[in-house]
Amino acid sequence: MTNFPGAEVPERLDFAEKRRPTWLYLAPQEMYVVIATFGHGDTDSKYVVYRRGAGEDAVDSVDQLPSTDGFEVVNMKVPNRR
Repeated sequence: MTNFPGAEVPERLDFAEKRRPTWLYLAPQEMYVVIATFGHGDTDSKYVVYRRGAGEDAVDSVDQLPSTDGFEVVNMKVPNRR
């Protein structure tokens, strides 16, 4: 769920991946949801990045994590439970 400055209403980012999000990149005008795929699924790339910002959506398959410049990065990994 996002509510960027200047937006009239809160917005949301939908995704359909089998894995849980691994990292959340937050900036004042944009948000990335990064899911580690390790090359399994619909892409051979290591990560799928859902980008949301100022009314624009994009999905990219990449082998390197996005730059953290200008972002607060939240680790969403679930710790191993023993």
